[in-house]
Amino acid sequence: MKLLKPTYLLRTLLLLCAVAVVSSACERNETQSLSDKLDHMIANRQVYDCQKEQRIAELRHLLSVSGLTPAQEYEINDRLFGEFHKYKLDSAIRYMERNVLLARRLGDRRKGCLSGIRLAELYSSTGMSIEAKRMLDSIDRRSVPRDMLATYYKAYNRFYQQYVAFSGQRHFRELEERYQDSVIMFADTVSVRYKLDRFSQMSRRNQSHEMEVRLLGFLNSLEPDSQLYAECAYSVGSFYRRRGDDWLARKYYMLSAMTDIRNSTKENAAFQALATLYYRHDDLFRAFRYTQAAVEDALFSNVQFRTVQMSELYSIIIASHQAKESRTKHKLQYYLVLISV
Repeated sequence: MKLLKPTYLLRTLLLLCAVAVVSSACERNETQSLSDKLDHMIANRQVYDCQKEQRIAELRHLLSVSGLTPAQEYEINDRLFGEFHKYKLDSAIRYMERNVLLARRLGDRRKGCLSGIRLAELYSSTGMSIEAKRMLDSIDRRSVPRDMLATYYKAYNRFYQQYVAFSGQRHFRELEERYQDSVIMFADTVSVRYKLDRFSQMSRRNQSHEMEVRLLGFLNSLEPDSQLYAECAYSVGSFYRRRGDDWLARKYYMLSAMTDIRNSTKENAAFQALATLYYRHDDLFRAFRYTQAAVEDALFSNVQFRTVQMSELYSIIIASHQAKESRTKHKLQYYLVLISV
């Protein structure tokens, strides 16, 4: 057996090290480029919001047309809900409450179930826990169409998820997870939503290279500007964060945040995740910026769920940011005195 020469082994080792360094540098440069782009988009969010407001104005104009039937009004309200959902929850609630009444007038069981489920989710997000639970309990499980059961259980899952955030009663986590299992059980297995929920669930327990490849492949198959892309990019970021790769986690959280900005999605989790990561790495400037963006979005849309989640982190980051500025100020004063002397 022919032995490899020590010089050959050394060269191979040096080459591998060089590749690793170059790869790491490229990742950092890409993350920095995305960070600059995200900062620019945050500063110009009103451009995307104006586009959404234009679509909303056009739909509202349709409601002013005389002679609309209850069914026609229901469909327009449903489209308005689609625009206001994850944007301005108070407005979304108003149109969905109207649709609950219209569905009863039409005697349409399917529309009644769907409107009630959506209204319960909106109530949950705005902190109206009693109203949300009452609405969900008023829906007879046996009357829910088979293809709507996943949506029905998802509403319960989100209710308990958000109730834990509001109340701090963590023993409800078990119910949250149980309803998530029911969502997976009754979902349409060929739908993109099912695949996303399934991949997100699996990636929480599986940190293998195979899982990484499957997640990235699924992300690349989605429409880049879609809401599903934003959610999947967030799941990929969380996968890397659990694996301890904060650089890649930042990259995919940024991709998620940028997609949310393009869609004027104010109920988002990417800003919060980015703020936490940058705070962990003592980059208080960016941590403060992303925390501020998250809080502004939550207050704009009245997503109490996100506001509660961010309040503690916001206080910590502001205190740390002010303490750092104070230390910098004292240091500058010290050097100024020293130079003067």
